[in-house]
Amino acid sequence: MSFKSVMAGVAVMATTAAMSIAPQAHGAQTAAGNGDVLPAVQVPQPDSRVDRGIRIFREYTGTGYKIWAEVADRHSAFYGHFHLWGPGLDVNAPAHGEAFWKFEQDTSEYHGSGNGWACAEGWRWTDRWESMGRPCIPV
Repeated sequence: MSFKSVMAGVAVMATTAAMSIAPQAHGAQTAAGNGDVLPAVQVPQPDSRVDRGIRIFREYTGTGYKIWAEVADRHSAFYGHFHLWGPGLDVNAPAHGEAFWKFEQDTSEYHGSGNGWACAEGWRWTDRWESMGRPCIPV
């Protein structure tokens, strides 16, 4: 056996050993140490609906649901409030008075329980109250 063939065999053994102990790419874990990569955990995203310049979001909590709203259109910022309602829920945001609502500025999250529809209506004050949109979503 020549020196060259011995060194080739050592190189193959070293490469095989390195591959068996090398970490998985991007920190992936294996299910049983056999090289099978576990699937990524999917984080559920909230559902949403839009009507004119208002968006409502809904997320299930395990004991009910939570909703919140925002201004969905860059050109629909307004001074006023949101009215959010649904099964087991009826609130105004802000709770007292009015506020200036900017594009993608969220209200607080509000919790309810039951089945039906939840809605969010944005109300703008100029010289009178005007609805900015009223999206509804099943809960």
